[in-house]
Amino acid sequence: MSYKRFDTEDVVVSAESVTAPVWSGDSTTLTTFFTSSTQIGGTSADYYYDVYQTASTFDTARVQFSIAYADKKGSGSLYFNSSVTSSSPAQTIYGQYRNLVLGTEEDDFTFGTITSEHFYAIAVDRARYKEALLPGTLSLKLHVSASGAEINLTDNSQVVNTTTFTDAGRVFELVSGSTGTVYTGLETNGYSKNSG
Repeated sequence: MSYKRFDTEDVVVSAESVTAPVWSGDSTTLTTFFTSSTQIGGTSADYYYDVYQTASTFDTARVQFSIAYADKKGSGSLYFNSSVTSSSPAQTIYGQYRNLVLGTEEDDFTFGTITSEHFYAIAVDRARYKEALLPGTLSLKLHVSASGAEINLTDNSQVVNTTTFTDAGRVFELVSGSTGTVYTGLETNGYSKNSG
């Protein structure tokens, strides 16, 4: 086998960026959500839920994101084995995200000024976006009760002075606000005083 060096005319350099909406069907907004009764009836629902843009039985159904609960001490989920009370799905998920994002088995997650031993993780399906989510474009609306109360969240990319990098790459936090505009009526830059 022989090798030949590339000549400058052999390489095409392009600064062209490829952008597309994050959700299936080139949609910029996802307003309806469906889970799979097959998954809920199985064991993986003990760990996380896959969320679809349409009923999971439809041919056009695609996983849009997954949601999971993580707890450092394992609270919030049954143990893998009831005879061994040292490991649970919530604890495993916490460890997986700690390794993936922080690159360590010792550090804890900090949201604003609050260090937390538990959180919900929303993982957008990798097939849903090209390379990264565009900073300042995320809006997440959570309905927190049957009364219709809502929390609006956005990334804090527009208000941070220093970009934070972890093992997962560039990191921004979700704070109170919408489409990159952070709500400043709270403690500091969209953070809640007691929960980060």
